[in-house]
Amino acid sequence: MKPVIFMASGQGSQYFQMGVDLYNENEYFYEKINTVGLIIENRFGISIVDIIYDDKRDGSEIFSDPILSSLGIYIIEYALVSTLEKYGVQPTKIIASSLGIFISSVISRCLDSSQALNTIYSMMSLLNRRCDEGCMIIVLADPTMYYRSSMLKEKTVLASRDDGLSFAISLQLCDLMDVENYLNDIGATFHRLPVSRAYHSHWMDHLKDEFMRMDLNFLSNKPSIPLICCARTDELLTIGMSDFWNAVRRPLLFSDTIAKAEKEMEASYIDIGPSGMMATNLKYVLPKSSKSEIYTILNQQRRASKNLENVIKHCR
Repeated sequence: MKPVIFMASGQGSQYFQMGVDLYNENEYFYEKINTVGLIIENRFGISIVDIIYDDKRDGSEIFSDPILSSLGIYIIEYALVSTLEKYGVQPTKIIASSLGIFISSVISRCLDSSQALNTIYSMMSLLNRRCDEGCMIIVLADPTMYYRSSMLKEKTVLASRDDGLSFAISLQLCDLMDVENYLNDIGATFHRLPVSRAYHSHWMDHLKDEFMRMDLNFLSNKPSIPLICCARTDELLTIGMSDFWNAVRRPLLFSDTIAKAEKEMEASYIDIGPSGMMATNLKYVLPKSSKSEIYTILNQQRRASKNLENVIKHCR
C-alpha cells in the first residue's frame, strides 16, 4: 500500500447539499456533522447543518457567505476525516490549500477542533466586516496568459497558478464585468468561483495586523503529521499565526507543491474536501510517469458511499 496524503481544500470548494449522500447513508459521518453543528449553533447562533442541507437549495445555488461557507467547509472536512480515521485510513502527510489549513492543523494536532472553529469564525467575521466584496475567477489557460496581459495585471491579482493548466485571479466586484468581457473577447475558457471576497490578494492586507492579534492557543507548534501548505510548497516544520495568514493571503502553488511531494514518494492522494476539486486538478498536474493514485470521496455526483468503500479497500 502506498503512503496516504490527505488534501484539504478551502474557499471555492463549497456548495449547498455538500456531502448530503454520505450524511444520509453513513451513521458515523451523520453523527460527526450533527455534533459539530450543535457546537457551532450553541457558540455562534448559526444552524449550519440546516443551512447546508436546506431542501429549498441545491448545489447549483451560490454559497458564498464568508462565515457560513467557511464553517461549512470545515464541518464537512472534519466529519470526513473522522470517518476515514474510524475505518483505519490515516495520512502520512497533509496538503493544505487556503482555508484547508484549519482542518489540517487539527489533523496534525496543532489545534483542537474548538480552537479551529473559533478562529475560522473570528477571521471570517473580520473579513466580512472590513473587506469590500470581490470575486475570483479560474482561467483554463497557462499562467503565462496572465503575465502577458496588461489588462489582467492592472485589474486583477494572480491568486493561484498551476503551470501548463490554469490560474486563478482575484478582483474587486466593480471590475468583474470588464474582466469577464475581456476574457470572452480573447476566447478564454473561465468560470467564476462561489466566493464573495478577493482572497489571496492585496485587498486583504489591511486586515493583517488585526488578524495577527487574534488569541490562538496552539496545542503544539510542531505538526505531528507532516503538513504542507500550497502557499509555500514546503512542509511547515512549525506553525504559527503567520502561517494561517499566509495560507489565505499568498498565491496558491498547487502544481509546484505536488512536484515536490512526488520527488519524495509516490502516494495515494485522498481529497477530503467537499467538491473533489483538488483531486480533479491533480489528474492534470501529476507527471505522466507517476504511479501515484488519486481518490475522491465527496462531489456533486453523489457517489460518496461507493467512493468511501473504494478508499477503505485500497488505503488502509
